[in-house]
Amino acid sequence: NESIALILDVGVSAISEHTRALHRPIVEWAARRGAEITSPQGDRGSAIICVRPKADVAAAYAQLHSAGIECSLREGSIRLSPHLFNSAAELALVAEVLSKTERRSA
Repeated sequence: NESIALILDVGVSAISEHTRALHRPIVEWAARRGAEITSPQGDRGSAIICVRPKADVAAAYAQLHSAGIECSLREGSIRLSPHLFNSAAELALVAEVLSKTERRSA
């Protein structure tokens, strides 16, 4: 009940806007690097974002995990599920770690 009360207090649309804004560093990183966003975006999207780096996906996942970033490896993509309590800085860190991983594999 408390969780639902919090969601209703903050507002579903505000949470949706926040989570989509959190995607921005990952989407921009992917566009610069030629990586693929494999999760639906826009009106069909959710708080979950999946990205497939051009470099070794398993190595990128391992680096994110080593950096303390909670994510999973699903069907050849890295799955992130930021939500209300995450910050833009945390998602910028994801992009930074992915960039470092890509440089190591080049």
